[in-house]
Amino acid sequence: MLIVDSLGNLDPRPRCLALGNFDGVHLGHNHLLKCMAQGAHEAGISASALTFEPHPSHVLTPLSPAKLLSLPRERSRLIADIGIDELIVLPFDLEFSRISAQTFVQEIIIKGCQARIVYVGNGYRFGYGGKGDEKLLASLLQEAGSALKAIDLIPGKDSEGNPITSTAIRNALLKGDLEQALQMLGHEFILSGNVQRGDGLATSLLGYPTANLDISPYALLPCYGVYIAKASFRDDNFNTYCSNALVYIGNRPSVGGVELRVEAHLLGFCGDLYGCEMHLSLTRFLRAEMQFATLAELSRQIAKDIATIDVNTTRE
Repeated sequence: MLIVDSLGNLDPRPRCLALGNFDGVHLGHNHLLKCMAQGAHEAGISASALTFEPHPSHVLTPLSPAKLLSLPRERSRLIADIGIDELIVLPFDLEFSRISAQTFVQEIIIKGCQARIVYVGNGYRFGYGGKGDEKLLASLLQEAGSALKAIDLIPGKDSEGNPITSTAIRNALLKGDLEQALQMLGHEFILSGNVQRGDGLATSLLGYPTANLDISPYALLPCYGVYIAKASFRDDNFNTYCSNALVYIGNRPSVGGVELRVEAHLLGFCGDLYGCEMHLSLTRFLRAEMQFATLAELSRQIAKDIATIDVNTTRE
């Protein structure tokens, strides 16, 4: 998949174009993008998606921005896996946010992207103040000889009958309902970061060495607690490993901690991981964060948690 970061770098050719933030690339996004790709195949033109970086909320509401289900690189990978030809990632800033709905369609969608067929989810809004809607988009596209396809993003609904949205998935993760979040995503939920040095307490006091991940401040962290995960990483010799892991997310109240930590204890692996990029695919929420009166109690609980996991480390 080709990734383009400005309109000036686009090849002049007609496109089927899907619009959206695509945070998490959940089942609804997947449905929209596959419909667009099929339409592009039938029309014999490029299957392209248009999104923004950073997420608009980081510019429009910087004091309460949306935490991301997928960081830009992961979002690109998920979109590429669907079979899209081209991802257009336009920079979003205050100046861009003030573009009117009409200008957005005429100058960016039609003139800049040469969109012949535009795919959006039902209820899609765009332009300054979100004043643009499907009716205006359809009208402006028709004037230019292009067409609009408004797609129901929801091939299914969550367990409470609500539409599948990025917000619904964030809420499920924050309340510890990983199972529901994974159902709505339709794929694994991954936390990624470089392994950094911690204070060594997990090894010296508890006997369970951990990899401490430096997670992006823009990434959504789920409910604090203990998770089972699949960890993948490369060592200094570029060997790729996959390991079952016990992951802790929280402030470590049992040792007087105040800083948020994401720590992974890898089963069946022993080695130096500092500086490695690690990916944690969370598979099960074991328990919420707890405070223990003694380190011995904490150590016993960790042993119980680990006993629920198979030791399975492989090298590829």
